[in-house]
Amino acid sequence: MYCRECGAEIPSPENSEYCPQCGEPLAEPSEDDGRTAETDTEHDGAGGRESTPPPDTASATQSSSSRWRRTQLLAVGGGVLAGISAFLPWVTARTGGQSVDALATPFGTPLLAAAAIVTFLSVATWGRGFGWLTMLLAGLGGAGITYVSVVVQSTLSSTYTMGTIQVHGNDVSVAAVSPGVGVTVTIVAGLVVVAGALLGILTSLTS
Repeated sequence: MYCRECGAEIPSPENSEYCPQCGEPLAEPSEDDGRTAETDTEHDGAGGRESTPPPDTASATQSSSSRWRRTQLLAVGGGVLAGISAFLPWVTARTGGQSVDALATPFGTPLLAAAAIVTFLSVATWGRGFGWLTMLLAGLGGAGITYVSVVVQSTLSSTYTMGTIQVHGNDVSVAAVSPGVGVTVTIVAGLVVVAGALLGILTSLTS
């Protein structure tokens, strides 16, 4: 044993309380020091014990998981909202105010299919399996929903066009109808899905 102060060798440390050279107390390591050393020790072999991760690392992992979960919920919410929007008024007559939902038009079935696919990707494989690729596909689905809805809204808002839209299999003049609230809700739903997917991809790249 050697003195921690002057480095002199202690001939009989069990019988000495002070260093014979400089008089420094020969204190034994405390129990806290032993526990700290045990905690910090890492073993790499089979049956070994891993060290406890630093608190800041654990906190960062928890924060990343929380952000990931929020982006998933955002995309799921957008997909569900897109499905609900198919049952809202999509086409409203300018005279009389009668309206029909998306299922009465050629857009209803594709909208429900897109909403189902987006919701499935968001719930079942968000960030797992193919990783960010599933989020990218969900984002593309949301972008497609938004694009089609914007085109429908723009077309139905025109009063001078000679075009028609099918309602219950019959051609109806676009000039006689206007977009319903369902079209607007669908646009919002698609944007929500896109936002969730982009934020999810960004989270995966920065985690």
